[in-house]
Amino acid sequence: MEKEFIDYWNTHQKHLILNAPEGLRKEYFDSNRLDTPIDWICFLIPIAVGILLQTFMGIASTIVSMGITIVVVVLLYALMQMVKPYLSQKKSEAEAVEKIKMYYYERYKKTHSLEKLEPWRD
Repeated sequence: MEKEFIDYWNTHQKHLILNAPEGLRKEYFDSNRLDTPIDWICFLIPIAVGILLQTFMGIASTIVSMGITIVVVVLLYALMQMVKPYLSQKKSEAEAVEKIKMYYYERYKKTHSLEKLEPWRD
């Protein structure tokens, strides 16, 4: 991609996502929504593992025990977020953003103008 477009995308990414076509914008917002059982399972499993780990961990120091639990929960949550798109048939947030970026890049290539990508400035 051209440097001019990349710089523009990095500066105005949020505006461009909010002004993307309805279908692309919906995919982006649906990527983080908890609206299917798989989404809820992927959200609740790290919490449940953290509670069980904290309960059954035999470490005397509360601070060390909480630290280990937090690390495990965060890592498990990140893993579940990476697996969730494959289980729920939704696009991940990164895939949705990349699709929106490609849409705007195609428009940029056709018009050769960054001003045509700014509907919020009309």
